[in-house]
Amino acid sequence: MSTSPGFADPHLHLFLDDEEIDSLVGVTRLINQLRRDSLEPVLRPDQPWEMGQVVPRRVLYDPADGRYKCWYLAATTNDPSPYRYGIGYATSPDGLTWEKPPLDVVRHPDGSPTNIVNLPRGTSARLLFPYLDMPGAAPGERFVATLYQGGGPQRRGIYRAASPDGIHWSVSAEPIVRAGDRYAIAYDPVRQLWMLTTRRATAAGVLRQREVSVWESADFRSWSYRGHLLRADEHDRPNTEFYSMLPLRYGPGMLGFLEVYYRAVERMDTQLGWSRDGRHWQRVGHRDPVLARGGEGSWDSHWVVLTNNPPEVGGDRLRFWYAGGSTHHGSKGGHRRAMGVASIRRDGFVSIEGRMDPGFLLTAALDATAPRRLTVNLDAETGDASVEVLRPDGQSVAGYSAEDCRLSAPDGVAVAVTWRGGEVVPPQAGGGVHLKFNLRNASLYSYRWAPADQD
Repeated sequence: MSTSPGFADPHLHLFLDDEEIDSLVGVTRLINQLRRDSLEPVLRPDQPWEMGQVVPRRVLYDPADGRYKCWYLAATTNDPSPYRYGIGYATSPDGLTWEKPPLDVVRHPDGSPTNIVNLPRGTSARLLFPYLDMPGAAPGERFVATLYQGGGPQRRGIYRAASPDGIHWSVSAEPIVRAGDRYAIAYDPVRQLWMLTTRRATAAGVLRQREVSVWESADFRSWSYRGHLLRADEHDRPNTEFYSMLPLRYGPGMLGFLEVYYRAVERMDTQLGWSRDGRHWQRVGHRDPVLARGGEGSWDSHWVVLTNNPPEVGGDRLRFWYAGGSTHHGSKGGHRRAMGVASIRRDGFVSIEGRMDPGFLLTAALDATAPRRLTVNLDAETGDASVEVLRPDGQSVAGYSAEDCRLSAPDGVAVAVTWRGGEVVPPQAGGGVHLKFNLRNASLYSYRWAPADQD
């Protein structure tokens, strides 16, 4: 089991970690927002059993039939109908145009089929996060998932579920984790374990102040509580809480998509967290959203949350799916929610922005005990950029000054950097160097400082 290709890379530098930056002079670090690829939802409530809401929580691509598949909360209501808290199922050829296949599982009162999957009835099944072809799964368990179920104190929690087809599900008799009804789950291929983030349960229920804690598992069956990760602090506005955080192995560490809830106004957006080891987390920058709410009157004006899966790589961009809503948190049966699509430049969550007057970023010390190559993720089409290699004393390495620098293109996610001294930076006597990125009217998104013998 692994995340999407290319995300774990110890040589990639994303400007997420404060410790990677020695100084910023005349430049600004900016959190870039995801771009909405459609102004309208790509999957919206249009069936009577959805009661005005489609809340997508997991999208995956199934190579067996070449279809994208989405599982979503179809209704939140106290109505005693058989599809109360039903999990809807939709498929798509491209992730943009979705169909809701009729399933002979739960029927509408008029006898017509719905697209609600087969789960134990009489429980409040809200969040289903399926994974494909998981190692260690039993025969007939092509899909393995976590499922949150409500109910009384003895029933409430997160369960293990399994299915041969993504439609007919069996569920464990007991919860695997007793925790909150908002959570995220992801696999860390570096530590080879699963991470489940949510707010911890107490004897009386979940914590009143929402924050992020983590459980870990090597086999998806036995889970251990590993402690608290993040909570709001004095730098957040009053009444800020965290619903959950999706962790994703990315570059040399872990990127977190943090669900930030503003209780006073009942709004939610998504911000960035960062961790080197998956255990110790920090907030990124000035805590601007990476996924912001839509404008007043839009379908996603109140609530934006990414689905529980890594982004999909498409050329030079990353594609995400997200849930959006236009109603308050307390609207209950009156919720109005749907699914949208957004994207961002690959490895471009944060950028260093050059201004009209020249400025620079100086990196912390980098390993130079062996030959290295440099590629940059850069947009300098309307400005200028150069890179110089500095010794610890601040002097340029001979042949690797700003005047010696050449870029293979003014714009690209993997622009090769060469100098008069060559395309490879030779080993240095002291074993370390700093890179100085000079920018004028240019955006530097990330860079890769990799061994010269690496492809």
